[in-house]
Amino acid sequence: MKRTAAGLTLALVGNPNCGKTTLFNALTGANQQVGNWSGVTVSAKKGAFLHQQRMIQLIDLPGIYSLISHPDASSDEKATWQALNNEQYDAILYVLDAHHFERSLYLALQCLELGKPMIIALNRVDMAEKQGISLCPLILSRMLRVPVVSICARQNTGFTALVEQLYQIPARYTEQSIQYLPESVLTLWELHKQQWPTSCLATFLHELESTSRMLPEEIEADILLAQSRYGFIADIKQQVCQRIAPRRSMVKQMSSSIDKWICHRVTGVPLFFMVMYALFFFAINIGGVFQSGIEILLDALLVQAPAQFFAATALPPWLQNVLTNGIGKGVVTVLTFVPVLAAMFFALGFLQESGYMSRAAFVIDRVMRSIGLPGKSFVPMIVGFGCNVPAVLGTRALDHRRERILTVMMSPFMSCGARLAIFTVFVSVFFPVGGENIIFLLYMIGISMAVLTGLLLKNTLLKGPATPFILDMPDYQLPHMPSLLKQAAKKTRRFVKDAIKWIVPVCILLTLANTVKVGDTNESLLEQSAKMVTPIFAPMGITEDNWPATVGLFTGVMAKEVVIGSLNTLYAPQPEIASESFSLLEAARASKDAVVESAKQLVVASKNPMMAKAATTAPLDQHVHSIMQQKFASQTAAFAYLLFVLLYVPCVSVMAAMAKEVSQRWTWFSVVWTTTLAYSTGVLFYQVANFSAQPSSAVIWIGSVCAVILLFIGFIRYYSRQTVMPVPTRIKVNPA
Repeated sequence: MKRTAAGLTLALVGNPNCGKTTLFNALTGANQQVGNWSGVTVSAKKGAFLHQQRMIQLIDLPGIYSLISHPDASSDEKATWQALNNEQYDAILYVLDAHHFERSLYLALQCLELGKPMIIALNRVDMAEKQGISLCPLILSRMLRVPVVSICARQNTGFTALVEQLYQIPARYTEQSIQYLPESVLTLWELHKQQWPTSCLATFLHELESTSRMLPEEIEADILLAQSRYGFIADIKQQVCQRIAPRRSMVKQMSSSIDKWICHRVTGVPLFFMVMYALFFFAINIGGVFQSGIEILLDALLVQAPAQFFAATALPPWLQNVLTNGIGKGVVTVLTFVPVLAAMFFALGFLQESGYMSRAAFVIDRVMRSIGLPGKSFVPMIVGFGCNVPAVLGTRALDHRRERILTVMMSPFMSCGARLAIFTVFVSVFFPVGGENIIFLLYMIGISMAVLTGLLLKNTLLKGPATPFILDMPDYQLPHMPSLLKQAAKKTRRFVKDAIKWIVPVCILLTLANTVKVGDTNESLLEQSAKMVTPIFAPMGITEDNWPATVGLFTGVMAKEVVIGSLNTLYAPQPEIASESFSLLEAARASKDAVVESAKQLVVASKNPMMAKAATTAPLDQHVHSIMQQKFASQTAAFAYLLFVLLYVPCVSVMAAMAKEVSQRWTWFSVVWTTTLAYSTGVLFYQVANFSAQPSSAVIWIGSVCAVILLFIGFIRYYSRQTVMPVPTRIKVNPA
């Protein structure tokens, strides 16, 4: 068979949730996202590995159920079809899920029709045996005329035999390989294949099925072909599958019992909120154990020690300030977020890989259907709790473009890991007791605003019913800990890399701008500029002397994690750290003591979760703590600020993903809507909470904000009546 210059290139194909990405990671050493729910791979991923001095490249394609590409097919279906039809690859490595044998075999037959060399990796044989089904790979190989190798992707078994078989794949298939197809179809193919541009049977059949052409049997082609394939699958099943005594496991029995409660229409939603609360409790408190110690140690290493060193040099004060306050504190700010975010990513990964996410989609289906979306659109939104960018990209798995656009518009309200870092700092300063309750409330507000946005768009710009909800409900499984830890580490590294890329340069610029004095007022250029804008946020409780909070909001547009970096730089007093006594050994001891104290408080928190502390020490200098408390003056002002951070314009990376997946005009709509909603919510909360202090002013602001919101909604409703589709709904298909 043909070899590429790199050795051998394989297209990795299979149904969603068949273990395809797990196999890809195991062979290539990559850390692509894996999970026990559909739609993990939403675009092609490439990886390679060496075997006996030969390079083998894998192209991991999105999981699909069929190669039929109807007009409303999801982006991943179109991407997989285009890749298999046009991509330069040598053979197909098909992952056949033995646990769902018939369903998985249907796509395998369609891949066989492509006429490409193919090998089948028969995965999850152990799960099939637990259901009382034993499969014979030799008989399956003989009937399909392709090599079949049994593997267990989760346990890394069978890979050696699979790789050895790769270089023994037959170059072509005989015509007997497709004799299950109707005679009329094969006759029609023989008549037309000379004129067919690609000379590919699969392309010919794809055209027949997509157009539902009538055949001589007076049956539509797609129906006749489906009947023929399933007839052949029935023959295969009869010969390949044998009934054995099912190995009933305690896990299987427990799964059925758990689903009676998890998926119940009454108890499902409360249990979902309990699971989400437990997720935040775990992330905030477990991560908080190490956060304070890391902050103390890093501040000593990257801020105090350099400051002491620079004080003995001839460096000008402004440069010392940039190196310590700009670079040093910027890096410290990023790294002290790591424990909480790593715990958050680990907890999310646990829920995803265990199989709970599909249950969550099922439970939320009724709520999602009320806004014109199927329950599975909630899955990419859940991913948004880690980062909104993959949440936007994950909408490719949805079936209709209207649903994709609607889900993309709702995704920015899912509070990402960067926002979690901001919340953690603020609750430790202003809400030291029960901080995870405040964070849980913020997350629920974000979800509520997403639902509100969905309802608005469903009844105006994006009218239409939700498509039928067909859900692949995987079995519960214990997450694979090595894979789970790898994924959490990978996402944490990505956050640190992206955060440092944004925070450090911004902190340097802010430090410089805050150093340059203007006029005789002894105010810096940054301070004067920020004070001109700050009155806009006065109705939210941000006073003129709290201008650093305004700067943080503007820098947060670049990346939300920059907000804390900005505040840490601007609230900190001009450094005189060098004059203070400093000992690295004492800092190490203080770091250890802080971790021990946090662990003790965690024990208390586990006994009384409602009184748990969000973080014993925030990733900010203690001077900054007191300054923040002075500047915001009250918990009300601090919470209003958090509401704005929660809801306002997504960061530039998310906006770029939105523009790529939908259009620039929809992206601008999201920018205007989210910022309007954020400002209105922050102002309403602050004015209502402080109504007794200034009732007349509060009435004016509350009335004005409500009028703006009503006018905005009224304009959208009016605009939606004037045109059938006021904003472009074209979805760009990105096969790679």
